[in-house]
Amino acid sequence: VICVGQDITQINAMTLEQQLVADDLARLVDSANAPIFGVDINGLVNEWNKKAVSILGFDKDEAMGRHLVHTFIQPEDRKSVADVLHKALAGKETANYELPLLSKHGERYTILLNATTRRNGRGEITGVVGVGQDITELNQVMAESKRVADDLTRLIETANAPIFGIDVQGNVTEWNAKASSLLGFSNVETIGKHLVSNFITEEFRDSVQSVLEAALSGKDTANFEFPLFTKHGKRKEILLNATARRGPDGEVTGVIGVGQDITRIREITSEQERNADDLARLIDTANAPIFGVDLQGMVTEWNRKAADMLGYTKEETIGKAFVQNFIQPEDKTSVEEVVQRAMTGCETANFTLPLVSKLGKSYTVLLNATTRRDAKGKITGVVGVGQDITELNQVMAESKRVADDLMRLIETANAPIFGIDVEGKVTEWNAKASSLLGFTKSETMGKSLVGNFITEEFKDSVKAVLRAALMGNETANFEFPLFTKGGEKKAILLNATTRRGPEGEITGVIGVGQDITQIREITSEHERIADDLSRLIETANAPIFGVDLNGMVTEWNRKAADMLGYTKEQTIGKNLVENFIQPENRDSVERVLNRAMAGEEAANYELPLLSKSQRRLTVLLNATTRRDAKGSVIGVVGVGQDITEINQLMDESKRVADDLTRLIETANAPIFGINTRGEVTEWNRSFANITQYWKEEALGKDLVENFISEQYKDSVRKVLTLALSGKETGNFEFPLFTKQLDRKIQILMSATPRRGPDGQIIGMIGVGQDITDLRAAKEAADRTADELARLIEMANAPIFGVDQHCQVTEWNQKMSKISGVPRKEVLGTRMRDVFDANAQQSIETVLRDALHGKETANFELRFESRDSMGRAAGVVVLLLSATARLDSAGAIIGVVSIGQDITEHKSLEERKMRFMAVVSHELRSPIHGICGLSDTLALSESDPARQRKLKMITNCSTRLLDLVSNIMDISSMRTKTLKLNTEPCNVTQVMEETVHMLEHATDKQGRPVKRPTVQLVNDLERANLPVIEADIHRCTQVFYNLIMNALKFTQKGEVRITGNFNSHCGEVEIHVSDTGIGISKSHLERVFEPFEQEDDSEARTFEGIGLGLSISREVVQRHGGRIRVRSEINKGSTFTVSLPVVSRQQSSERPGGDTLLQAPPAKVQATYVDRRSASSTDARGQESSQVDSTVPRQSPQAGSEPSGAKAGHGGLDESLSSVEPGRIRLLSVDDSVANQDMVSKACVGPEYDLTICMSGSDAINELQRATTPYDVILLDVRLLATQGYDVCKYMLRERQYSGEVLPVLLMATATPTEKLGLETMVGSGVTDVIRRPFEPEEFRTRLQDTVSSSRQNKSRIKALQRKTVLQALVPESIADMLASGKTVIAHDIPMLSVLCFSLAEMENLESEVTQAVQLLNVVQRAYEKHRDPQKVYQLRSSGLHFMVVAGQDGHDTFHTETLLKLALAMSADVEEAGVHLQFGLHSGRAQAGVVGTELPNYCLFGETIHFAQAMLANTPPSCLCFSDAARCQLGQLGKLACRLPAGAQVVESGPFDLPGHGSTPLWLVVRGGGTPEKLTRQTTSSLTLSALPPLPTQSRSGTVAPSQMRSAQAALPQPNGRCHLDTPAGPCRMLSVDDDEVNQEVVTGIFKPEGLDITIAMNGSECLKEVEKDGFHIVLLDSMMPGMSGLEVCKTLRKRYTQLELPIIMLTCRTAAEEAAEAINAGCNDYVRKPFSRVELVARVRAHLATRLERMSLQQQIQDLSSNVQGLTETQQLARIDDSASASPPAAAAVPRHGLVASVPAPAPATTTMMPMAAAL
Repeated sequence: VICVGQDITQINAMTLEQQLVADDLARLVDSANAPIFGVDINGLVNEWNKKAVSILGFDKDEAMGRHLVHTFIQPEDRKSVADVLHKALAGKETANYELPLLSKHGERYTILLNATTRRNGRGEITGVVGVGQDITELNQVMAESKRVADDLTRLIETANAPIFGIDVQGNVTEWNAKASSLLGFSNVETIGKHLVSNFITEEFRDSVQSVLEAALSGKDTANFEFPLFTKHGKRKEILLNATARRGPDGEVTGVIGVGQDITRIREITSEQERNADDLARLIDTANAPIFGVDLQGMVTEWNRKAADMLGYTKEETIGKAFVQNFIQPEDKTSVEEVVQRAMTGCETANFTLPLVSKLGKSYTVLLNATTRRDAKGKITGVVGVGQDITELNQVMAESKRVADDLMRLIETANAPIFGIDVEGKVTEWNAKASSLLGFTKSETMGKSLVGNFITEEFKDSVKAVLRAALMGNETANFEFPLFTKGGEKKAILLNATTRRGPEGEITGVIGVGQDITQIREITSEHERIADDLSRLIETANAPIFGVDLNGMVTEWNRKAADMLGYTKEQTIGKNLVENFIQPENRDSVERVLNRAMAGEEAANYELPLLSKSQRRLTVLLNATTRRDAKGSVIGVVGVGQDITEINQLMDESKRVADDLTRLIETANAPIFGINTRGEVTEWNRSFANITQYWKEEALGKDLVENFISEQYKDSVRKVLTLALSGKETGNFEFPLFTKQLDRKIQILMSATPRRGPDGQIIGMIGVGQDITDLRAAKEAADRTADELARLIEMANAPIFGVDQHCQVTEWNQKMSKISGVPRKEVLGTRMRDVFDANAQQSIETVLRDALHGKETANFELRFESRDSMGRAAGVVVLLLSATARLDSAGAIIGVVSIGQDITEHKSLEERKMRFMAVVSHELRSPIHGICGLSDTLALSESDPARQRKLKMITNCSTRLLDLVSNIMDISSMRTKTLKLNTEPCNVTQVMEETVHMLEHATDKQGRPVKRPTVQLVNDLERANLPVIEADIHRCTQVFYNLIMNALKFTQKGEVRITGNFNSHCGEVEIHVSDTGIGISKSHLERVFEPFEQEDDSEARTFEGIGLGLSISREVVQRHGGRIRVRSEINKGSTFTVSLPVVSRQQSSERPGGDTLLQAPPAKVQATYVDRRSASSTDARGQESSQVDSTVPRQSPQAGSEPSGAKAGHGGLDESLSSVEPGRIRLLSVDDSVANQDMVSKACVGPEYDLTICMSGSDAINELQRATTPYDVILLDVRLLATQGYDVCKYMLRERQYSGEVLPVLLMATATPTEKLGLETMVGSGVTDVIRRPFEPEEFRTRLQDTVSSSRQNKSRIKALQRKTVLQALVPESIADMLASGKTVIAHDIPMLSVLCFSLAEMENLESEVTQAVQLLNVVQRAYEKHRDPQKVYQLRSSGLHFMVVAGQDGHDTFHTETLLKLALAMSADVEEAGVHLQFGLHSGRAQAGVVGTELPNYCLFGETIHFAQAMLANTPPSCLCFSDAARCQLGQLGKLACRLPAGAQVVESGPFDLPGHGSTPLWLVVRGGGTPEKLTRQTTSSLTLSALPPLPTQSRSGTVAPSQMRSAQAALPQPNGRCHLDTPAGPCRMLSVDDDEVNQEVVTGIFKPEGLDITIAMNGSECLKEVEKDGFHIVLLDSMMPGMSGLEVCKTLRKRYTQLELPIIMLTCRTAAEEAAEAINAGCNDYVRKPFSRVELVARVRAHLATRLERMSLQQQIQDLSSNVQGLTETQQLARIDDSASASPPAAAAVPRHGLVASVPAPAPATTTMMPMAAAL
């Protein structure tokens, strides 16, 4: 054996090492903190570590083997991830790829992935390993970092500290807004410039540069202080922190300097040092004992006051233990505790410290122990500041007394005093303030002073004064006006003083005022006196002089100059005594003057004087002290007088002179005076304050040259010259500049000449008013007004304004653009004339409210806009707010309305509501099916449990149907399609019925809505409310919703209904109050929005969808009323409905403001529905059985015109045809081109249609050719010979026009040659004359007046013609209604009488047609002979049957007796002619209406009519049968017998079964005794129907209440007890036409048990085919079907079948009122809305089938009768032949008949008795 070996020791070692490395690597991968995954070459996961599991939530087992891209990557990222993996599998690795992943729980992660190729040992690529890093948080951090960077940038820019930045070269890179505002250099001026070189002063550049260089080397510098100088050279102290700015890699890129302006701090620091020194002195010199101790309790402070009190000097106390040495033993512990607490930071205030002085005297000190700290806040000891409270207590007692005195002083002060707190609310209001202003203290306390008691124009100034006082800046002598409670103006001079608390804090303001109203009046009087006094002094007839305190002359009037010979210039400024008094008198005069200067005035001092000419004079002198405004003596005025003449004037002159001097000087108005040379002679203090020139600087200087600026010198000099010439100037604006030329002053000046004693002008006095601020305010106001005007005009929102008369004053561009009405056209017109009729009422109401101070927000204005041609351009909806416009006094002067165009929004909303209505309509059909099927199944179900579930389905469907109905209601209201049927409405009665209904109402679980703990109280009867005009049905809906809500949300307490009549507003107010849960304030407005509820959470307690209140508000607003709510949580709510007595909606919809329809007579509860109303309900809330709908009246057809109209030439009817409203058609006939051009220019515009004819023949041809009539003819008087006359004759003779129908306006000039022609033409039928030349405006006005009058005449003629025709077709009262425009008339007649009569015998008719007509003429003549046309009306007869009624209009209360007399009289007449009649008389309720539009037919129907017809069929010949109801109307039988003819008697025929009416007694008027055999047997007919239970009363909403429906269903006959409607040929056949299989199933389920044979048609085409193929007795027709609607089907059928031949009942889901009218006009017999009750539908079908079957039976009887008559005729002919042969007389009696002798055969057997024809309904 050869063994070849190999040493594998190393290999094994390497393998083991590799295995270890692989294990380590596997553990590393699995435990790595980074997500790691791997895929093979197919993309399937083969690595998935724990980190990947923890991030994505997928376990390793869930991930391994699954495709990475398809399983774990979102679809939008799969392509990019697949590309990365493909590249890695190709050997191209990818680094830092951001991989988006979605975890198992839906969280998004971002992984930064390195995709690395994975290879095997051979280097082959086996897959890809992805090592990732979860950078989700990193991305969030980066986003946050970016946000922080942005915030930092904004922070730097908006920081309140100056911040700058530089780069490494020292150039500025940052310069924030604070740095710009602080230093004055903008960002643009600094960026890029060297900071140190450009912005640091020379002396600080080196230090700043070193700081910046240190920061650039990485060494930050804090709190470096250096100065900066602003752009304007002002020094700023800056405390700077210089911080190195680094890049992303940490290298320094610059420096950021954040500074702080410490200029103010430095000022404060120096101030603090000064304060510290002051504090040390303050402590030592304080009047309170102050001491201090250190932490060991040793004394460190001992001030002078402490030494004085205790007797220990500072040297004796410093350094000694305070407690041990200076405190009594019994107090040492408590004092030690206070000191120790203070050393721990717990300070003590008001500690009572007992001390004993060195001499043993006891003191009680109120001590504040305060912690003493060093600059670092460390406690270094305690400082105690004390106060000797012995004296303090005395002071406090005294202070209290003073405070009480002060309160009494305030209250009893003779000046108005008030106080406010820091919020401006009144805290003080003394008696004087109350008596002055009329507001009591209780009316003012706690209210805002400015807001309630200051007028609007002074609120800002008063508020500023009070605010300043609240800041410590007191104000003195602030003048402002106040208005008393009664409106009287008071001028108040106010001192506003700050009010402080005990610690000095400001707690309010005390205002002490002074009523200066009288002072102001006196001041104006003084100003007048001042001027007079100035002139008086100068022109006084007494010598007057004045001296100052030095004896120098200051006053020297003209009289003194005249007396002494010294001029004023020679005396002023010289010593009076030394220069002008003789030496011997100087001492006495000196004493007088000195005494006067000392205040001791001298009177009647005889002063000897010597004039300049040495003439001696004796003056009786009064030496008067001269004082300034403060009362200080400034000199003496001496007034002399000739003692012989002026004794009485001296005292007054002295007083006036003194007052004048002070008044001029102290006047609050600037006053100056000049002499004739223009030099200043007067310059008062106010003028000096304004101009800054003092009096001494101004006096004697030229006013214009020295004080007026160059540009105003000429105008001022002109005014002064005028004044110096004697012409005064008032209100001249006088410009001045202050001394420093820094301010221009505007003075409103009145310049008055100043005259001397002799009347000569010696100067001018100017009294002014500083209007600088007023002028500035006016300019600002003008500027603001201009800006506001531009803003209004250019605003993007529609804005308009009106004045107090509602005339437009503002109309901006946007409003013009929206409305299409230009501004110039609308300004000055009334607002209601701008908009169409629909918008007039709402805009007038809103503007009226705003003019009364009631502003309106967010009201909708809907109107028709116009295009540039004035044509309608569509409806525009604006959302407007109307705000009152006030003048400066606060009075309302107009209204401004700012709006928003919401047309598009409204259009979207209306489309949404229409969509909801369509959806709701489509829902009604399947819901109806559910209701019907579940109802049918419930009736046939015997299992109670299943029956209960079926009833639950019915109840749920009913609730859903109510919801759909509500949605349709709100939709129709929002889209303005809902119409109201307004009629007289008794609100009290409607409310009573609504309350009664709700007292028994139940919810969906069958529980009563009204809880036992809730009391429903109706107090409306006490209100005695008037009858209003409203839609009763809709009002009931509103009341029902409000009371239902109140009951639903009230757990206990009461729901109370009250009301009142507001005569001021003409409104009835109904209040529904409850004690329920209430509504929060935030939801009060939302509750009226659709689908809004206060609690709309899923866990809400109360059900509903929130439509009731929304519908209620819409209904009330459509009536022109309002609905409001007041509520308080947990206390209840009150809803108030205000309805106008006359409906604003009704009155606004009536063109021309027509009055409402009059209520029908009391006996006839009728409702006349015209085109403006939609439905009707009687006052008791029961629906009338008339058609509650409207149809637009159709225009007369061509074929229906009266025979008198001339066809072919457009006669009168053509002239009355309608023309385009507002457009005038003119025919101008004139041979002058100039005249025609004048007319053409005057008739420019779309409202004129002008045709020109140049001759009379052309005009006649045009009139013959025209198809549309002209409105007016313009005819020239000079028209070529007689052609003008020809035109008039043609119109009058050939066309039969009159001036009322086609007016002719004669165009003439006032020349003698035309006079004769003018008179002739006027006699030829000319309407008016217009003289040329004419003004176009006058011409158009007269033209429009003529056309308007003509159109009114046409309307009256047309109405008269129509009424004449109608009166021949219908009763007069009905004709009046039709003539007034009513298109649908239907009413319920509570009581009328019907008389049916027909021919009883027809055996003697020789020729059927001729004899029938002759007999009918006999009957008709007897009827016309005896009838009362005012009381009796004959319905259209059919065959030999007649029917007349009485009492249908309520005028004849004895209508039954009227018909009885008619029957008896007719019977007597016709029997003489051999004609025998049978009569049936019945009284009862009936329904009536008008059918047809062209030739209307007045129809009556109902049970009363049927009953009368059935009676006639069972009445013997020559008898009058009347019902028990008619007997009750006639009265007692005894009295009735007295009115009967001889031999007649009344007998009771006994109970009889009449078809469809059960057993009832009848009465006969017969001749002779006994009862005819025909009425002695029970009459049985196949038409007799089983008695139905009364139909349930319908609710106001038109649907049967669920409880009523259930009771009616329970009373219905069950299937096993049904009664069939059969014909002799079999069951009745019904055709049901509906495209809904569910509805077909419902109908089948209802009528199959009734025994009807039902055929189904799914559309209109099938219906027509079925009717053609087979005969039906009745058709149920759905209104809405695809292809061919029910209305179209009905109209098609009516072309072949009458209403009696084929009854049609229309079924529909639609609830609009017009639908019923359309159905009836289309030819339907009846109209039933889905969902209907089974009872209602069965009853209506039975009624129509009964009529149909009765007609069939009568037709069959007529056929049998015809056969019998034919056989009888043949027999008679044979008998005549036999008689002729045998010559034997016939066995017959001759009866005269209209001159003829007719053979009346003997009575035939009963089997051949002729039956009467029934009248067609």
